[in-house]
Amino acid sequence: MLSKIQISNFDRDGVFLIKNVINKEHLIVLKNSAKNLLMTKDTNVCADFSVFSSGKNEYVNRIMNFHRHVPHSQLALLGGPVLEKISQQLCDGDVVPTADMMIFKHQGQQARIPWHQDFIDEVKVGRIIAIGIYLDDSNVNDGGVQFIKGSHKRKEDLCAFEHGAKQEADKLEFNVKAGDIIIHDPMIVHRSNTLLGQSMRRTLYYEFRTIEHVKQQTSWPDDFLSSRKALMKMARHQYLKCNSDSKLLKHHNEQLVNDEKAINLASIYDVSLPKIVANYCRCE
Repeated sequence: MLSKIQISNFDRDGVFLIKNVINKEHLIVLKNSAKNLLMTKDTNVCADFSVFSSGKNEYVNRIMNFHRHVPHSQLALLGGPVLEKISQQLCDGDVVPTADMMIFKHQGQQARIPWHQDFIDEVKVGRIIAIGIYLDDSNVNDGGVQFIKGSHKRKEDLCAFEHGAKQEADKLEFNVKAGDIIIHDPMIVHRSNTLLGQSMRRTLYYEFRTIEHVKQQTSWPDDFLSSRKALMKMARHQYLKCNSDSKLLKHHNEQLVNDEKAINLASIYDVSLPKIVANYCRCE
């Protein structure tokens, strides 16, 4: 699906946009799920929900472990060939999803996210990618994510960006339509400003790493990799339920029944990672 030029450009820049990846049917389902999640009354009792206060208002701005909170059928997107091919090509090997989250940006919410790197990769085994699936349009200069081209190769001095000592000549921002995806290296320097021109923007993110990369993470739980493999097995099963002939689905059903973890989505998400610290400017 990706050309050698696209992969080479990703290595150079750390980010790129692909148009028209997610079809309208998937978008409608995801938008309905996002709407239902925002109507959840007990968000404060769930650690997956991040709530931001602005004045007298409270906004849900992030829901971690997205697939824990929506119908299992929506795993079909994760288990389909599009994301699998993109992630395998870019990561250059067998991959597992190591994070899934929905990000909400609300109009006028004073929640500027400063320049940062999501984390600093110390392992350096293959590429790590984050795929952002846009449920809504995102226009340049209206709170969209801005990236510093080529800043994903090392730990950066974020204070130099925040306080203007480092030039932003290599800043990238995209005009994005609903159904487009932006793929970025989590180490690329990026930020977003306040949303003003639309009521809400929603983005579903998946992070992918190679199996070998996960094995090298000595501080992660021993059963994290097996739980993520089980999640992918469940996701492929949901994709087959939506798209494949009955014989292939019957065979896959038999395999799934033999894997109790794959059936139990809650047990998959119970295997959590230690806190991963982002690189921000932390000066006063």
